[in-house]
Amino acid sequence: MEAYCHRRGNRILAKGNVLYDGRRLRPSDIAILVAKRFHADKVIEELRRRGIRTLRSSNENVLCSKEAHELKSVLEAMYDPRDTRLVAAAQATRIFGDSLNDLLNNDAASAQARLLLENSAKIYEKSGIIAAVSNLFAGAKTEERLLQYGGERALTNYQHILELLHQQHNTIDSLQGLLRWLKQEQKNEQRQLHSET
Repeated sequence: MEAYCHRRGNRILAKGNVLYDGRRLRPSDIAILVAKRFHADKVIEELRRRGIRTLRSSNENVLCSKEAHELKSVLEAMYDPRDTRLVAAAQATRIFGDSLNDLLNNDAASAQARLLLENSAKIYEKSGIIAAVSNLFAGAKTEERLLQYGGERALTNYQHILELLHQQHNTIDSLQGLLRWLKQEQKNEQRQLHSET
């Protein structure tokens, strides 16, 4: 199925006479719909193997995603960067991308992470959540590292979560308050999922 999707897409594009919205069809105009996540994973894997960028759309709540849990860990460490357990948990996320060896044996990496978290917390106080996390992502080279490994979806999820946090920042004026809101939203979503099953 995966190879068929790739071949079919290439054939349609190669014709050059297929129009969409009055212009020639582009690769970004093509969507592949599948019924099960398992199938989506296989199609995405095959397309990426062939050098084709992909983006997955889903009806899952982004606040229950792996990226939301990672951002929560990072925000907890940003709130209290003196807590070495919180800093280590933040370092273990894809946002920091530190290895187990770094966590166990590299005091310089921990000190650098703590400093980055402290600086980002100061930026939060002056400029808000998006500026703070943007500083953190730049310092940890998050985007650069994730894009090397097909992390477009993760970056999209981080951005979406940050937008939701930014919306709450208009009514919640502290990092601790944003963390409380995020944790409560995650609990509410988990309760809803359990009640639906």
